[in-house]
Amino acid sequence: GKPCIKSIFSLRESIINHQSSCIDPEHIFAKGSLSLGYSSPDNNMQNNDACMKVDFRRVDKELYGREHELLLLDQVYNRVAGVDTEKASLLSPCEIILLSGRTGVGKSKLIDQFIAKNNLQSSAPKRGHSSPSNYPEQSSSSFHGNAMRAGIKMETNARPSILARGKFQQPELGGGTEPFSAIFSALEEATETIIKLSDEAKAGIINDIKAVVGQEQGEFLSLIIPKLEQIFGPPQTRDATSIPKAKIGTVEAQNKLSFLFQSFIRTVSSHCRVFVLYLDNLQWADPSSFALIGSVLIEADVPNLLLLGSFRDDEVGPEHPLTSLIDMNKGGDTMLRRLAKIEVGNLPQCAINELVSGVLNMDIADTESLAEIVYERTGGNAFFAMKFLDSLQDGNLLSYCFASCKWIWFPSDIRSRTDASDNIADLLTSKILRTPKEIQSVLMIASCLGYEFNADLLTKIIISRHENAKTEDDVNQQGTSEFVVDCGSLSNREDIQQALDYCLKEGIIEKLLGVNYKFAHDKLLEAAYSIIPVGKEREQLHLYIGQVLLPDLETDGGNGNEFLIFVVANQLNRGHLQIQSLNKKVELASLNVRVGRRAMELCAFILASHYLDVGIDLLRNAGNLWEDHYNLSIEIFSASAEMAYSTGNFVKCEEFTAEILVNARSLNDKMPAYFARVHTLTCQLNFEGALSLGVSVLKQLGEPFPKKIGTPQIMKDVIQTNMLLRGKSDEDFLMLPKMTDKNKLAAMQMLKAVWWCSLSLGSPYLVVFVLRMIRLTVRNGICNLSALGFAGYGMLLCGPLNGLKKGQRFGKLALALQDKLEDQQWRGRTHHFVYAFIYHWGGPLQNNLTHLLEAYNSGMIYGDVEISMLNGFIYCLFSVCSGRSLTQAEADTSTYAQRMSSYKQSSALEIMLPFQQYILNLIGRCDNSVELTGDAMNQTLLLQKAESENNYLLIGWTSFLISELAYLFGDLKLASQKAAISRKYFMNLKTDFSNCRCNFIDGLICIALAKTTKERKWRKGACIIMKLMLNWLKESCGNVLHYYLLLKAEMASLTKKQDIVKDAYDLAIRTAGKSGFIQDRALGNERAALYLSEVGDEISAKVYMSQAYKLYKEWGALGKAEHLARQHDFLLDTRDEDIRVSKTCRRKIIGFNDNSATLKNLRFSEIQSSSISIKSKSTTKSLRSNASTYPLSRDQSS
Repeated sequence: GKPCIKSIFSLRESIINHQSSCIDPEHIFAKGSLSLGYSSPDNNMQNNDACMKVDFRRVDKELYGREHELLLLDQVYNRVAGVDTEKASLLSPCEIILLSGRTGVGKSKLIDQFIAKNNLQSSAPKRGHSSPSNYPEQSSSSFHGNAMRAGIKMETNARPSILARGKFQQPELGGGTEPFSAIFSALEEATETIIKLSDEAKAGIINDIKAVVGQEQGEFLSLIIPKLEQIFGPPQTRDATSIPKAKIGTVEAQNKLSFLFQSFIRTVSSHCRVFVLYLDNLQWADPSSFALIGSVLIEADVPNLLLLGSFRDDEVGPEHPLTSLIDMNKGGDTMLRRLAKIEVGNLPQCAINELVSGVLNMDIADTESLAEIVYERTGGNAFFAMKFLDSLQDGNLLSYCFASCKWIWFPSDIRSRTDASDNIADLLTSKILRTPKEIQSVLMIASCLGYEFNADLLTKIIISRHENAKTEDDVNQQGTSEFVVDCGSLSNREDIQQALDYCLKEGIIEKLLGVNYKFAHDKLLEAAYSIIPVGKEREQLHLYIGQVLLPDLETDGGNGNEFLIFVVANQLNRGHLQIQSLNKKVELASLNVRVGRRAMELCAFILASHYLDVGIDLLRNAGNLWEDHYNLSIEIFSASAEMAYSTGNFVKCEEFTAEILVNARSLNDKMPAYFARVHTLTCQLNFEGALSLGVSVLKQLGEPFPKKIGTPQIMKDVIQTNMLLRGKSDEDFLMLPKMTDKNKLAAMQMLKAVWWCSLSLGSPYLVVFVLRMIRLTVRNGICNLSALGFAGYGMLLCGPLNGLKKGQRFGKLALALQDKLEDQQWRGRTHHFVYAFIYHWGGPLQNNLTHLLEAYNSGMIYGDVEISMLNGFIYCLFSVCSGRSLTQAEADTSTYAQRMSSYKQSSALEIMLPFQQYILNLIGRCDNSVELTGDAMNQTLLLQKAESENNYLLIGWTSFLISELAYLFGDLKLASQKAAISRKYFMNLKTDFSNCRCNFIDGLICIALAKTTKERKWRKGACIIMKLMLNWLKESCGNVLHYYLLLKAEMASLTKKQDIVKDAYDLAIRTAGKSGFIQDRALGNERAALYLSEVGDEISAKVYMSQAYKLYKEWGALGKAEHLARQHDFLLDTRDEDIRVSKTCRRKIIGFNDNSATLKNLRFSEIQSSSISIKSKSTTKSLRSNASTYPLSRDQSS
């Protein structure tokens, strides 16, 4: 009869132990492995004579023929680590290495040797480890404390070097069914490493992770990286049995995950000497995973990161994302200037000979004949070569001679009995087929679970057949006939473990942590899976595995395994064609919806779409879709429409929404389809269509709007809103109840969606939409969009509704309300409106910078990339306007422009690029100082594109920047031409600080033209601007005080005496200096010098010009400083850098500590009385009429 597998293992170990005690250990480097028997026609196990087995573990730590590749890896590692450089203690830039080569050439072995050489032990066992009994773990004394056991490299008085690695699996064999599995596995390993650091070493990392990620988002990451619970604690609400609806949109969720991934990597790497992130099998990375990897590559400020990736180049086509990445590097893309590709080919024959010599422990000269055959048969493929040697021994073509204590072979026999056409797959399949049937069954089931598998799950599947026998009727109902693999005598956990031990010793699988295993190579996984009959038998096996594991989903969420649901759903889906019961099909469809929702939460939208599509197919085959399964149909089609929109498949989105709108029974059930359509139209830039649809839906929700919006309608809405707000304090607004009416909540969401469409179109709907949001909040309570509505209202008050102080009140209220809200999804947008459009009217401009950075981070954390990029732009704009260094500003604009490009935020990028080039022109990095053409952009191409798209905002913005450059560099004609275009088109940013700057530059141009042309209209234009600035000053806008004073000095230079003019310039210069506006202080000195030179005071003029020169250089405007040196060399001695302005030319202003103090101590009556009179016979009415021919003002209050 068939022997017990346990007794065979015992017999085998006894023989091996006896042999090893009688043989010279110098010639035997591992215990032999006795075969259990080969497969025979009658499937009986037969014993062979005991024989020595080739021990490939002997060369685990050796690397043959890869010296050059290893040297390249070491060079990059040392560069990141700062070895042999003076900057070893500083942060080093990120490096990227891609290893390419066919399967089996040794890419992973090369990486393993590189890791071992640099002592980067991993928390997972090294490749090639076998059973614990033969390979005991090293004691803790052999490591450098906890850190080395955790998988890091520690140097004395140095930061740790941390290793994290993950491996993508083949989609055809179950890979890609668990979203981001390779990346999350790597981050889990990194987290475990950090936790095992010493308290002193890990404190800084953990504190920074908490500060950057935040508690709420840390709990979100803990759901996918369980080890993070030891940092953030368990999530407060965590129900694995139900899938909560996401609080944010799908696109925002994807952006959120990318930002959190970036933040985690950046934070950890900044504390490391080197943070090595290794991702294997990139050719199988799903698009979502590759996008997540790319989110790190786009960041310029990820220090000390070495990103290693390996892939099979024969499986990467021209459309693969990796190809685009490599092509960008060839094209010199600055983002990838540190990407290197190492091609790993087959080994030469001499290296194969070294490999054979090492495996057999023989001299190289003695193994040449065998190595020659191995090379001929394998082409130099390292993995193929070792498996070929294994097959030679199995075929008795390579054997160990105990008499001579060496291996022997006969080349003629090998050549006659092997074929060069044999491939690695055939060799591995035949190897597995020669194992006992029980072992084959174990490997087949394991291959269905994937590259890595859990022994407990494997055991549960195998023994369930014995413990839970089903009746034939039950089997037929489930859709299976018989268990298609024969596990023979494997009926308990001990037998299955011995089978796994056998596979370990045969080198088919390897041990991981705990009860986890993996196949020793991808090809072994493929070989094990290939022996399962294709078709019905394979489908039945997958279905059976899924049915066995399905009950675990209802018990503690699969024992804490967040991804077990993906494993179960994948198994059932691969066998769903064998399901006959309609009820079982509906149950599986429901499970697919659940898994799809889970994938949506993890931002794996393509994977989510796959599960949802399977669910729809199952429902269509389970009866009448909408009549029999209405609730499930609404849920699955709504989710599918959202996924289609998120993945850019607008055609499918239209199909899904059309089916929902035809079959939905209520408006509430139709709303997901309406939102998907509005978002789709917006993404397609069909703002008119989105606006029209949104207004139509709002009418159904009980919030009608007129078809056309004019001034009367706007005034009516303003009056209604003012009446509703009258008499209410800030506390009254903050104490409003929560909004609960579903229709009103949906209306607020729709108003937010069409708000941006109306803003893009410049439609008057914008005003009435914001006012309606305010009224809905006051009447129905607070929701997550209420703070955004109040911020928008404050912005309108600071612009077309003419109420700066009132606008600041509602801006402050918006911030207080946002802090009160539980849902912080729109925090970035609320802060954007407040700090970009409201607060600069009432406080120092510099105070907004920190808040804008916080708004940027808030937007990114919640995935609102669009508003984050706009916050980044406003931050750069305010930085320059407030006098910060142009060198730092250029670095900031470059960083944000790169992010805008990577995130495909074209609108923000189009505004940023002209500003970036404007800075470069001031610095001097351009050929023409008054043309925005250089490293950042081409002025001609940008304006041509803007004109073709009727992008008047961009035309006006670019024209303003050119007008300022032209004025600064002395081209008054160009400045006048571009200023006229700017006045005509640049209207949309009327409430941010650029409006103040535009009016200031316009005023300077007007006064300059008044001097040269003597035409009265230019002087009147300057008067209009000065009157406007006085109105702003009355509203406590201190940021424009030095603008007004410098315009006053320039105006005085037209008519007043020298002493009065000089005092006016001094006042403007000192005010700019007290407020930190270094560029305007420099400009004031320049204008004063030119005036004094004109009136003949050369001595004073030289003092002022020298000061202007130094200030421009200090600001970083080297191009402008060089312009002064060229144009006014007679007033400037650039060799004397220590010129100090005489005290007589500088008078102190008492109490000018900041903007608020300036306004407090300098009364408006004093400003007006000390200035030239801007009154004339023209009344305010006539000034406004003149403004129609010279429309300088960007604010209706003028």
